[in-house]
Amino acid sequence: MTSSIAATAWKSDLALPQIGQRSDSRDRFSNLLLAAILLIGIYCPTSIDGQQSPWLWAIPGFVAIAGFVILMIVHGIWSGPFLCSVIVMASLLGYTVMTSLWTVTPGALLPYALVALLLSANFSRINYGWPLRVSWIALNTVNIGLSLLIIADVRPAKQFIIAYYSAFYDTLATSMLNADKPILMFGSHSIAAFFFFVCFYLHLRMHTYTRSFWSLAVSLVYLGLLIPLKSVSAYFLAIGALAVLIYHTFDRRAILLVGGCIFIAVIGASLMTNAQWEGATSTVERVIAAPESGFQGRYSSSGVLAANLRYIGEHPLRGIGINYSDTLWYGDSGPTELMIRGSLPLLLAFYGGFWLFLRMNLRSSRTAAAVFLIYFAFEIAFSNLLYLRTACVLPLVIVYLNTASTRQTL
Repeated sequence: MTSSIAATAWKSDLALPQIGQRSDSRDRFSNLLLAAILLIGIYCPTSIDGQQSPWLWAIPGFVAIAGFVILMIVHGIWSGPFLCSVIVMASLLGYTVMTSLWTVTPGALLPYALVALLLSANFSRINYGWPLRVSWIALNTVNIGLSLLIIADVRPAKQFIIAYYSAFYDTLATSMLNADKPILMFGSHSIAAFFFFVCFYLHLRMHTYTRSFWSLAVSLVYLGLLIPLKSVSAYFLAIGALAVLIYHTFDRRAILLVGGCIFIAVIGASLMTNAQWEGATSTVERVIAAPESGFQGRYSSSGVLAANLRYIGEHPLRGIGINYSDTLWYGDSGPTELMIRGSLPLLLAFYGGFWLFLRMNLRSSRTAAAVFLIYFAFEIAFSNLLYLRTACVLPLVIVYLNTASTRQTL
């Protein structure tokens, strides 16, 4: 049933025309390359039998770097974002030499090198061809199906994730899957939530272009998948998704579908007992107030970022580059990590380059602003742009939204 609905839903995706009329070998090659970056970036394992491997972690980065270099040769670069990328790398390397910390971690340079190349690349000339369309359909089919298996507590699906996609620390995937959270290949509920939101947004944009009932239905499936993730990020993204959905759903069929979902939710809530309602609300409160996650866990005086904030306050212009200190925390806040590693030059060049990259590659300035806000808002909770899987998805987002903006502006 699920597969037939998904197949019908994405027929409209297959019917999307390419930007312009060009369908030459350069377009096909670029599409194949971006499809490979996307699929390897999302599905490359991070562990074998539950044991993480740094080399497996790095494979998507190496593949994407090689692909972006080739695409830069074929399609050229943007001078503004390229200058920002130069400042990013110069800040990292300069502070690496100047800091008093001498525990150099060369692997920390990989995501920055990847982002520096990504921000410099010109994707605006790439048409949305069949390799990207097929890979996008396959990706959605696999991810929705696997998410439903995890929510349904199908043990083989969970064991597969634990064996090949354990991430960050050894017990993380196991604990989250025991709670039936559909974390997929991302190892964390927060990153999975961001990925689901991006998929929701892209399908909703396709709906605004095609007015396809099924495209809207698939976007609602992704919105629904945010709730079982049971994280602060997922709840906030679900609220944001509802706001975006209301903004875009003005046609009659969409209003009927969204209204039907709200009606079912209200009926379901009214049938809950007091004990069930109290249990549900306490779960939400516990997730939001959990000391080890969310804003309280990250930014409070006793949170995981407390040492980072103290260091920034005491040394506002002294980054550590790609050196390592076991007293500092990396990854739970993009701006904080950038300030720790490269101070203001890195922070401003990184996000300034990202904005210029979006503005120059996306045909709609309002779409560029929307994508920037989506990514930057999540940066507060996680170093999202430096996460290799997320970076490998961004070229698809650019090419896909350019296709939609030829007929419908955000």
